[in-house]
Amino acid sequence: MGDDNQALMDEGNKLLKIENISLEDSFRSSLDSLDDDKLAGAWSMIDAIESVAKERKAALREELLRRVEKNGEEGKNGSYTVQLEHVKILKEKRMAKLPDPKLVEKLVKEAGLEYDDAFTPKREWSLDPSKLDFLVQGGKLPGDQLEASKKITWALKVKPDKALGGRLDGLRKQLMPPDDE
Repeated sequence: MGDDNQALMDEGNKLLKIENISLEDSFRSSLDSLDDDKLAGAWSMIDAIESVAKERKAALREELLRRVEKNGEEGKNGSYTVQLEHVKILKEKRMAKLPDPKLVEKLVKEAGLEYDDAFTPKREWSLDPSKLDFLVQGGKLPGDQLEASKKITWALKVKPDKALGGRLDGLRKQLMPPDDE
């Protein structure tokens, strides 16, 4: 397996060496020291790295969310936490404050209500929370359906401990140019 990893690293290093552009040129060299070709090459290299990193980060996020729910301790509101050796991982539930506007519009029509009973005009119509509360309290709209339609997202927080945080800061310093350039 080690030989396979080394072969992949060697191939990656070849791919990163675009027209004599190195990672050093891309991340650490002062911009004034780069000619136009190297400057454009460095931008292209970082753009490619950023694209791959974004894709990979999304895949890692989904896997971390899956694992923290599978292996973590459930907290309030359906959130989960896992404490690892150097990292604390949290999956936090985030719920929208308002229900789905399309569902509200449909329910308002079905209830024979006027559009402005639930929406307030601005530049465009927007849901009015106080109007919705009034309609739900008055029994004119079903509160349970509105609540169920609220969008839920999951925040992923990965919190390194001091030791790992220090190593990550060191990596950032290696990649970034010194401040005095």
